[in-house]
Amino acid sequence: MDDSSTADSDRLKHLKAFDDTKAGVKGLVDSGITSLPKIFIRPPGELVEDLNLGHSKEQVPVIDLSGIGSDDQHKIVVDQLRRASEEWGFFQVVNHGIPESVLDGMLDGTRKFHEQDSELKKELYSRDPMMKLRYESNIDLYKSRAANWRDTMTINLLFSNQLELNELPEICRVIANKTGPRISVACFFIGVAAPPVTYGPSKELISEESPAIYKEFTVQEYIGKFFARSIDQSGLEFFKI
Repeated sequence: MDDSSTADSDRLKHLKAFDDTKAGVKGLVDSGITSLPKIFIRPPGELVEDLNLGHSKEQVPVIDLSGIGSDDQHKIVVDQLRRASEEWGFFQVVNHGIPESVLDGMLDGTRKFHEQDSELKKELYSRDPMMKLRYESNIDLYKSRAANWRDTMTINLLFSNQLELNELPEICRVIANKTGPRISVACFFIGVAAPPVTYGPSKELISEESPAIYKEFTVQEYIGKFFARSIDQSGLEFFKI
């Protein structure tokens, strides 16, 4: 066995050992570690790439929903959403009408979940992307070149459009006020999974001069590929013609 194969084998053992704890990076912090495990150390060249990308002055699209009730403003917002989705894939929404107290409560509930005892979180630890509610660390743990210092709680509405309050961990329903680790909550709009719907380019837009770039696929097919890739790789790459 050559050196690279030995290194890959050792890395896999460390990844598996970390994953088997079901405690995530918070578990490492609670254990009192004093140095960063090797699985989290990124190659120097990759860090240089990130530093260069960090100098970008591009502005994430901001969508203002104020006045969306009027026909004219509604059309403007729809067009802004379309362009942001096509050109960026994500956007920031302002003046959406959701009280700040609700947003703060959502972040506080998320924080309290991650700060609770590891033994309580282990019950939800899983790498099954179809689970309605799950906790994990690094969705691409076995695919990426280096693990991220991040734990995630996922609420999956892929096969159901609602989640009952009693389905959430009890601690997430308690609003607390404190400062602490950085918390972010992302929402992903991924289409209809059940019953299966096939997504693809509009037939009216395809011609010999302008052929399709991607194959047709269902949400479930996309999700399967999405969770099998490393986090720096686009899920759409798997469907290119």
